[in-house]
Amino acid sequence: MSIEKLIEDLTAAVNAQTAAIQDNTKAVSTLLAKLADGAGIASGGQAAGTETKGAGKTEKKEPPKPKHSIDDVRNALREYSKLEGKEAAKEKLKEIGGVDAVGDLPEEKYEEVITALNS
Repeated sequence: MSIEKLIEDLTAAVNAQTAAIQDNTKAVSTLLAKLADGAGIASGGQAAGTETKGAGKTEKKEPPKPKHSIDDVRNALREYSKLEGKEAAKEKLKEIGGVDAVGDLPEEKYEEVITALNS
């Protein structure tokens, strides 16, 4: 085999590898664009936070709503303060919720605070 033929074969192999790398680069760019636009890709190539509905249509899942509202917390504090006093209610809010004011209480603490005040 001549040197020219070896160079020709190597050039063809390099060109094939270059084409494969370019294809992979396009696929990675597409994936990164999808990740930047949405919450991510879940298993099965589906965007995270979506579920399939009917004929391949997807819908966004709503995050679960808290069981209690801030008004529920206020009512529980009001009832507790009638029984134990205003200062005791403030202390309980600080102890369990870690805050001084009901408006500063994170939603994920509502149920815990209400449960503690009612027990």
